[in-house]
Amino acid sequence: MKNSKFIFRFIVGIHIVALIGTIGLSIYLIGKYIDDTIKEPIQIVGTFAGALGLYMFIAASARHLYAIDQEKQKHLFVKDQEMKRQSFEEERFNHEKRVQAWKQDLQEGTLNKIATETESRNKMSLSIGQNIAKILTEDHGWANTAIKNAYLHPYKATEFQKRTHHYSLEKEHLGKSFAKYIVRYLRTELKNKSLKRIYILVDSGSTFVPFMRHLAIEFAKQNEIASLAERIRVVTNNLAAVDAYLFPDGKELSQKRMVPLHILPGRPNADYRATTSPNDPKGRAYIEEYLEGLINQKRKELDSKAAVKVISLVTGNWIGLFPVNKSQSNVLPHPYARGAGHPEFKQKLIDVADEVFVVTPLAKLIRQPINKFNELLEKIGETSKTMKNNPKAYKMINPVVGKTRLITTSRKPRSILAGFSGRLQGEMRQIDGEYKKSESWTLQQFPFDTLANNIREEREIEFPHDYSQNEVFQILFD
Repeated sequence: MKNSKFIFRFIVGIHIVALIGTIGLSIYLIGKYIDDTIKEPIQIVGTFAGALGLYMFIAASARHLYAIDQEKQKHLFVKDQEMKRQSFEEERFNHEKRVQAWKQDLQEGTLNKIATETESRNKMSLSIGQNIAKILTEDHGWANTAIKNAYLHPYKATEFQKRTHHYSLEKEHLGKSFAKYIVRYLRTELKNKSLKRIYILVDSGSTFVPFMRHLAIEFAKQNEIASLAERIRVVTNNLAAVDAYLFPDGKELSQKRMVPLHILPGRPNADYRATTSPNDPKGRAYIEEYLEGLINQKRKELDSKAAVKVISLVTGNWIGLFPVNKSQSNVLPHPYARGAGHPEFKQKLIDVADEVFVVTPLAKLIRQPINKFNELLEKIGETSKTMKNNPKAYKMINPVVGKTRLITTSRKPRSILAGFSGRLQGEMRQIDGEYKKSESWTLQQFPFDTLANNIREEREIEFPHDYSQNEVFQILFD
């Protein structure tokens, strides 16, 4: 449409130029035959008209050529844009095609990967489940622990079971640490070839249950277990500790990896899970006499007192801390105990021993003599009265200077017993974690963290008895 319009204008312009040129030429020719007076002007006009026509022709031609060029440029531009558009559309189409293919590949790959991972997890979970089932079937210690923690024992209502849950985490840590320590101690002692027999006398009480379990485990780890089993005997009246020693991991320990264990005869006390001497006057000291006879018989058999060493591990409901007498400056642990036969048995353990380790959680250490302590318990309502014949009144077991050591725990800074723990180190001669054969040290502490979230929870852990949470009682630890 635009081209035809342009051609029409061009043809009209040519005709106008031709007309003007014709007029000019006619005037010029006419001028030759008219009067000379007007000839020259007419010729000038004709020449001008001819020149004007020539100019308009040239101008029209130039304009036409310019218009043709512009139209050509416009056409080329439009064509170029169309090509670019087509190229862009093609590129976009190809891009969308590639994206679609990528999405499809990704989806297929993801699904395959998910399927592969799911299959792998299923195989792994099946394997783990089978292994766990096998372990739980072969080792039923987890069930034993769960039953204990759930109070499902036949002795769930006994005094012993109540005490088992007091300081339970600390007793476990103390038992494990002390078991490792005592094995190092025994190996050091057995370097003396003239020493043929070591008796380890273990007291009753829940404190020694985790210790005996870990002691059996530590013995089983030793390469020289045969030599240890030949020269060491573990002796106890602690029935609960016997179970822990024989079944340390919930299953019976191989006799080949065990140091022999002797159980002291006597009357079983269900409340304390221990054997004690009968209550009749004639048999009152039966278990103590049997223990002393066992040791003396071995010394006689070996024909040497030095060939036998007795190590007693003793604990108490509470442990008094003060010097044995006024001539002594350093404090020693004095176990407090009550119950038929218990104080007498603990005293015998100390009397027959060459070396005594009093083992206890930190918060069971007090600095009050036995009489004042019983009066304090009466004051806060723990006992009705503290007369000597009162079975609930505590009795003191006397330590022996030079052979009695205290084994307990320590606390980190800012814990509620940190100051008490620090003062204890100042009052007693402490050693590091390795056993040292010396009569000079009296204290060994193993670091322990209650893992309490706040002070209230920490106090409940450190003072688990109803009466020990009394402010009057806790003043003892300030």
